[in-house]
Amino acid sequence: MSTNPAPQRPAPELSALAKRSAQLQRTENPALSDLPALLTETGLDSSESLRMAGIWAEKDPAGMWKWLQEGGREKLYGVDPTYHIFASWFRLDPEAAMANMRAAGSPSNAFAAKGILTNLTTTDSSVREKLLTYLDEIVEAWTLRLDFSIKPAERATVLADLPEGKARTTLTLELGKFWIEKDWRSATAWAATLPEPLRTKTMTRMAESAFGSTPKRVVASDPLPSHSEAECFAWAGKWISSEATPEIKNRMGTAFVRKLAETDPSAALEWAQANLSAQPLTVAMGTILKEKAAKDPAAARQLVEALPPGARKNRVAFEVTGEPSTESASWLLKVAGTEANLEWLGYASDWSHRNPAAYRAFLEAEAGSKLPSGLAEGGLRNLAAIDGLGTMEWAVRTQPPDSVRNVLFHWAGLEPSAAIDWVLQRPPGAERNEAMEYVRFLLTYSRIPDAERAPLLGRLGNQ
Repeated sequence: MSTNPAPQRPAPELSALAKRSAQLQRTENPALSDLPALLTETGLDSSESLRMAGIWAEKDPAGMWKWLQEGGREKLYGVDPTYHIFASWFRLDPEAAMANMRAAGSPSNAFAAKGILTNLTTTDSSVREKLLTYLDEIVEAWTLRLDFSIKPAERATVLADLPEGKARTTLTLELGKFWIEKDWRSATAWAATLPEPLRTKTMTRMAESAFGSTPKRVVASDPLPSHSEAECFAWAGKWISSEATPEIKNRMGTAFVRKLAETDPSAALEWAQANLSAQPLTVAMGTILKEKAAKDPAAARQLVEALPPGARKNRVAFEVTGEPSTESASWLLKVAGTEANLEWLGYASDWSHRNPAAYRAFLEAEAGSKLPSGLAEGGLRNLAAIDGLGTMEWAVRTQPPDSVRNVLFHWAGLEPSAAIDWVLQRPPGAERNEAMEYVRFLLTYSRIPDAERAPLLGRLGNQ
């Protein structure tokens, strides 16, 4: 039983300074039995609460964990001692610590695993032996990040002594991501000494960080004075160009050229064409040329025009056009032609939303030309939705038969009764009969309820 007196609150007549002094005296060397009351006292700031929690976790982790589970957590005002509890608990009773980590549930089990992993650096051989027994399970439960910002070279030595396996790989990759953001020279020199395949995996993870495809940590804001992001990126570019496998290049290439294109789009395009293939090459080229177009649209178009003909050139051409317009549509027709129909669908849809009048004027001016079907279809559906009757009348006056049917198709799907009214008011003849048959066909296979379909078809059948 503790001989320390139970904590007494300072008398209300004491001055603020005296109250603070009395409080600090009570927390200087608290007895275990006093800690629950001290932790829940509102006068403590978060750092003092965390210190009190650390003392309790060190002395009686099992007791503190039980207190937390029974409602104590809600009384700590944002302080979570799980990390400290399990760091100490594993040293005292590894089996109990592991059993409670498993039962903790997310996210507490992750904090528990992180605390247990601090024992990687212990000099107690028995604790270390137990830790290695459970290491894969602990690392799998750990979803947060270990603090590798402190003495990463020493951490590397500790990890090198671990047995080969999933846990060692995971921790090594994590160290690589952390270290390269602080000191790329030391990090890459260390990674070069790792055995394969761990060496390649670690180099890949570090290069991803240098390309900006993985989130930066706080440590990146406080690198060593010798650290240079530009030099780190240059190393990563050299590594992916000379050592990475084709599979890694294709997977990471887009992130690399996106970063490179910020300063040298031409070099990025040249690298992509020399090192990538298939879909990654198309994505990378689009990324590069869009970056270039944002700074120099004319130069970006020249780069596109210099590409060899084919589907890839057609697709990336749409990346550099900017907002749809008569001028950009004319350039695309010259460069991409009529083959990139899927891209034309999206382009026309965007144009008809942004500026329907300009889009209609373009179609009128090009009515005698062979246009990609997507250039008409992608926009006419939007115009029919905005003004079905007006668009129908405009199409009959200015557009070829295919476009007229396109408008009728979309309008009849949206407003079948209004579309039938329009068809029935057409002058008798072949065009009217064809339109009636077309609408009849659309209604027959549409998804409208049978109760609505029957009277609509009846109107057409009686004519």
